[in-house]
Amino acid sequence: MAFRWAIVMMTILAWMAAGCARQAEIPPADVHSESGGFSLVSIPGYTVTHIPNGVTLYPDPYDPASGPGMVLVVTALEAPVDLEQAAVVAQKRYSADGLSTPTTINIDGQPGLQMDFTNEYHADDGVVRDFYGAGEGETIRGRLVLVLLDPQTLFEARMLAPEQQWKKMIPLYTTVIESLQFNAAED
Repeated sequence: MAFRWAIVMMTILAWMAAGCARQAEIPPADVHSESGGFSLVSIPGYTVTHIPNGVTLYPDPYDPASGPGMVLVVTALEAPVDLEQAAVVAQKRYSADGLSTPTTINIDGQPGLQMDFTNEYHADDGVVRDFYGAGEGETIRGRLVLVLLDPQTLFEARMLAPEQQWKKMIPLYTTVIESLQFNAAED
C-alpha cells in the first residue's frame, strides 16, 4: 500500500513539475498593446504591427489571407453577452471557415474558447504571392481564440498557416496565447 501511495505522489509531483516547467519556458512579454489592453511574447523573426485595439504578427513579406500569422484584437460589443453567445457570433462571422465545436481554455485566469478551422486559399486578385504562404487552392489551417474580458469586451486571436506549415507554427502560436496578460486598455 505504501508503495502505491509513493507512486501516486511521484506521479502528481511529476505532473506539477511539468506544468511549472512549461510556465518557465515562456519568456516575459515583449509586446504591449496599450489600446488593446494586453501583453504577449512575439514570434522570433516576425514583424509586430500595432493596429487599433490590437496587434498583428506576420513574417515579412507576407500574405494575410494565407499566413502564417496572427491577429490579436479587443472589441467593444454593442450589448452584453456571455462567452457562448460570443462563440455563436464568431461562428456566424467566420461561417466560410467552418469553425469546429468550441473547446474551453484558460488564458491569464480568464475563461475562453478555441475553435479550429480549415479553408481553401484563393488569392484575392488571382495572383499567388511569390513568397512564404499558401499556393492557389491549398488548404489553410487556423485557430480562433475568444476570451470575454467583461460582458461587453471580447478578446479575439486568429491564427492561420498553410496546412504544410501548421504543425511547425502551432507551438509558436500556443506560446503566444499562453503568454497573454490582460490589463486595462488605454483610451
